[in-house]
Amino acid sequence: MAGQRKLKGMISVRRFGRTCQGRPWLRLAVLIGVAALVLAPLVATGAGSSVCFEAEKGTLSGQMKAGFTVSGGGVTAKMQKDIKEQASGRNYIGVPEDGNAEKTPIAGSCTIQFTAPAKAKYTVYLRAWWLDSCANSFKLKFDALPELEIGQDTTYKSWHWVKLNRPIELDGGAHTLVIKNTEDGALADQFYLTAGGPVPQGKMAPTK
Repeated sequence: MAGQRKLKGMISVRRFGRTCQGRPWLRLAVLIGVAALVLAPLVATGAGSSVCFEAEKGTLSGQMKAGFTVSGGGVTAKMQKDIKEQASGRNYIGVPEDGNAEKTPIAGSCTIQFTAPAKAKYTVYLRAWWLDSCANSFKLKFDALPELEIGQDTTYKSWHWVKLNRPIELDGGAHTLVIKNTEDGALADQFYLTAGGPVPQGKMAPTK
């Protein structure tokens, strides 16, 4: 009896194999179904979608300025030249050193309109230049979402990418980002938002 059960199992496997071989359309349908299951979540969540834009493309207000010469805090003439030459488009925004002195409350912002390519949770990166530990942050406000702080790392006097500490969920389409002044001496060059794309390195090509 055990031998017969084993034999029946073997026959069943062979029959299934012959059935598939005799119906290639069935195998194709199975492969298409599997592919749809794998790809559907990626399409639905906008995985791989990214957008990059320049910080200075926005509308400036208050103490927030564009392309000024950085001074103070031990910044040399060579550093001043490098800051501009190594910035994307040779431009950037920020608040000049001592620009917040005796200002109550601290004001100044840059309002940027941008387009998210798809509905997704985006990791937000800022290409920044910090003067020192008292000049290493901005506040970001996306649409009507709460303000979030970006920065507070300890990489000073060089352009580098910093990551927002939480993803931002956005629908595909038009959005508003407000970059708010928190500390003078901090510079912003580019923003890069990605849903599963590569970590940014150096200057990124702005999305057209």
